[in-house]
Amino acid sequence: MPLELWDVLIDNKPLYLVPDADQATAIASIVDQLTSGVARRHRSPDTPLPRMAIDQVVVAGGGAVDDVVKALSRVVPAFADDDPVWIGERGGRSLLQAIGANVATGLTVDVGQTSIKRSWLGQRSRLARDFRSIPLDVNARTPDIRLPARRATVAFMSSALVITTTPTAVVLALPCEIDDQLRVAGCSYPWDDDDTTLIPELLTMAGLADVDVSVLVLNDAELAAAGVAASSASWSGDAATLVLTVGMGLGAAWLPRRS
Repeated sequence: MPLELWDVLIDNKPLYLVPDADQATAIASIVDQLTSGVARRHRSPDTPLPRMAIDQVVVAGGGAVDDVVKALSRVVPAFADDDPVWIGERGGRSLLQAIGANVATGLTVDVGQTSIKRSWLGQRSRLARDFRSIPLDVNARTPDIRLPARRATVAFMSSALVITTTPTAVVLALPCEIDDQLRVAGCSYPWDDDDTTLIPELLTMAGLADVDVSVLVLNDAELAAAGVAASSASWSGDAATLVLTVGMGLGAAWLPRRS
């Protein structure tokens, strides 16, 4: 289950406004709020998030993972994933296997806020975001900047889907909320809330729209959680586990106890 925690209130201030030096402590406070049932988001302050059972926390991502684990350990058992930056690769393999696709020739594309991590044929590659052509959303609010920035975003993300041969299946993770209609919510990339055309445009530009290829689209923290669930060392199924991805922002997904 994906969780949107990036704007949870800390002392009446959303997490994304908390100074970097205080982020780890703030994240630990959020986990404490979740277990107490008092966590509230900036966008819906009158509706608390559900109270959650959290037996342990697994932290991944390219940010201050060790600092977050240290802060969390004062609240709940917490540890870093064995391969925190590339946890999505493991999740992609698990999902490809689940749909009966050839894992070796399936493609996993994990879109982060600063780079895209691509896994295919047992190889890893990383594409860095060019912040000159794809600025932060907050810096691309005027049409003269936003329209070319969105075009550059589509070109950048679709380039990660282009490989030498057509993959047997694709796992595509995006750093935003995605609903059942494939509408994406806003994030640091310059697209609008409830954008319905982004994903079709990505697949069309990558040449995948008219070929017989399964494409799984999900949130990047969900992909990380799939990676945790695929590792018996991280998740045996008897512990409700919160998976956090730490980078430019905070991603989260929850794995319930198996029953």
